[in-house]
Amino acid sequence: MPFFMAVANSKVVQASAIALNYGPNFRYYERVLSFPRWKTNMYFGIFTIFPGLATLLILSTIMGLVRIPIVGKLLLDWLAPPGTGNTDDFAAKAFSQVYAEVVCKAVAPTSPSNVDRATCFIDFKGDPNNLVTAQCVCETALCMVSPQSRKELPPRSDDGFGTPAQLMGQVLFQRLQNNKVRPVGIYTTVTKDDSPQATKVRLYG
Repeated sequence: MPFFMAVANSKVVQASAIALNYGPNFRYYERVLSFPRWKTNMYFGIFTIFPGLATLLILSTIMGLVRIPIVGKLLLDWLAPPGTGNTDDFAAKAFSQVYAEVVCKAVAPTSPSNVDRATCFIDFKGDPNNLVTAQCVCETALCMVSPQSRKELPPRSDDGFGTPAQLMGQVLFQRLQNNKVRPVGIYTTVTKDDSPQATKVRLYG
């Protein structure tokens, strides 16, 4: 189902595509899955559309109600009173999983329609709204101040601004994976000369 952060995320990805020259045929799509775990969504397949639609309906209803004068403020005060937030226990037990798939025309196809396919699965531990965001920000900062990491960074952009993919490259991934407090699981696969209709997906997590 549509992801509300895709509006911002897509702009970052498009900026990386321009800076790193992904090519004129690059296309980017993003969505959020109905169930938290990737494996659960793969098991239920197309039937995940039902909880997805229910979630969209509930969120749309809440967003509509909070815009109503007086009623909206009362509803927000009831659902999330000032000073409240996730508990430490919830933040520690929560998680976030990201799956990305890149497809392009096969370099050496046995069939004209075949493709080369690469996948990446990232498994974060902790509340994505708090711990995961803080972890990514801190590791990004350490990429720029750590003497060892700075040596491995790719060349800077001409204007000093850029996206994490452009300015950090593999260095950020390595720091996330080697983190001693909450190591991030990053798993990749590459399949050459694959059928464009291939549906076999590895059940991570």
